[in-house]
Amino acid sequence: MKVITIANQKGGSGKSSTAAALAAMLAEDGHRVLCIDLNDQADFTDMMGAPAGSKGSIGLFTGADPAKLVEETNVLRVEMIPAGEDIALLDMKISATGRERALLLDKALKPLRRAYRYCIIDAPGVFNTAMLDALAVADYLVIPAQADVMSLKGIRRMITNIRQVRDAVNPDIKIAGILLTRYQGRRNLSNETIEILQAAEQTIGAKLFNTKIRENVKVAEAPGHKQSVITYAPTSNGAEDYKSFYRELKDIIEERE
Repeated sequence: MKVITIANQKGGSGKSSTAAALAAMLAEDGHRVLCIDLNDQADFTDMMGAPAGSKGSIGLFTGADPAKLVEETNVLRVEMIPAGEDIALLDMKISATGRERALLLDKALKPLRRAYRYCIIDAPGVFNTAMLDALAVADYLVIPAQADVMSLKGIRRMITNIRQVRDAVNPDIKIAGILLTRYQGRRNLSNETIEILQAAEQTIGAKLFNTKIRENVKVAEAPGHKQSVITYAPTSNGAEDYKSFYRELKDIIEERE
């Protein structure tokens, strides 16, 4: 099972929309996919049509049987471990420290690895235990960011944390790239945003995907219909952009393998 973590230390960057679109496209390619929502807002859970009332992803860190946490979704070949509000209390509920704390999720997923080809993790927008573990278990990291200074500053905050995770627990994590979302053309790219992107590439090797996800009403509408834009509006500009991103990501994965 290959794990793809979607993360940025800034809310509203398009993480959940990206995770849902990616899961749908992997399923369309015939892969069996496990989704994990580690965000207490549970947007990824909603978009995949999974029940939010189950025990959910906090059980992965607290000793629950992971197979009993898995729920069906609205996409064929995709299953999910949904988020609940209690995931926000994770740091207070576990006593493990150091390397053991960082590898709780990796340990929990071992019984599920043979059942799925891919696992998509929607990490929280803050660096806490859930994000630490999502990075520690990741084979690939995708960093969505709106093409503006405030969103891209989340990448700047992540740089040190990613370096620490690489040094301490996951030297093999591959930064697949930074995906610009809600893109409206080069007028989004101020000198400061370009500097942030250059710093990310130089420090952690985070290159910009060639594909940008254009501002598109269908991407914004899809969560309200409990779908990704891929299933909600498959011919929209938003869906076409995500399909282009997916082709780039597949090339990165296939090249590494």
